[in-house]
Amino acid sequence: MLEEKFHVPVYIKNDVHLLSVAEREKYMVSDIENFIYIGLRSGIGSAIFYHGRLIEGRQGNAGFIGHTTVNPEGPLCTCGKCGCLDAFASEMAMNNEYKKLCLEAGKEYSKDEEHLTVQDFIEKAEKGEEISRQVLKRSGFYIGIAIANLIKTLEITTVIIGGCTQIEDTEFVNEIKNTAKNYLTRGYENEIEIRVGSLKQEEYPLGACCHVLSHILEKPKLSLNA
Repeated sequence: MLEEKFHVPVYIKNDVHLLSVAEREKYMVSDIENFIYIGLRSGIGSAIFYHGRLIEGRQGNAGFIGHTTVNPEGPLCTCGKCGCLDAFASEMAMNNEYKKLCLEAGKEYSKDEEHLTVQDFIEKAEKGEEISRQVLKRSGFYIGIAIANLIKTLEITTVIIGGCTQIEDTEFVNEIKNTAKNYLTRGYENEIEIRVGSLKQEEYPLGACCHVLSHILEKPKLSLNA
């Protein structure tokens, strides 16, 4: 419909896949061919690179870990199922948990706190707010379990955490790393690398640029007009 309306080629791709492409093209050395990219956004997704190629899946959403089940008796997810990773650890889940804990503690909850980001929670926790610290710990725990499951399933030991900025060296990331390592079987201890990506927020659109450029010659046209 967009191509018919604007008369230009239109390409569509999973947003976390695009972030992973931008991260790889700009900040990763070329000899890292196998890695998992985790995108922490309103929902949680991942992108899997194997032998230098992105695994896209049948519908282009391979790595859709936000809707993998971490506890079948857990809370209802937006997808209609119970216990998804998103229902425990996404920004939306973090906001729901924050509101719940504030109400239980009798803490005043303002409208400005209805849509907090991971960075907002980190900032609050670093200022000493215990509820934000609990929210981050819970989210980091479940993300760590998801990462451990991915590593055990795929035997890919390099994991990049992206989709949000300014989280390096925080208690949140440490919780993710420690949980992932605790839930891994023996034999991976000296091989695992879990680190925060370098992509800045203003660079997020670069993945879409790379995607378009990769298709630039997909439909070549040859004109013989003088």
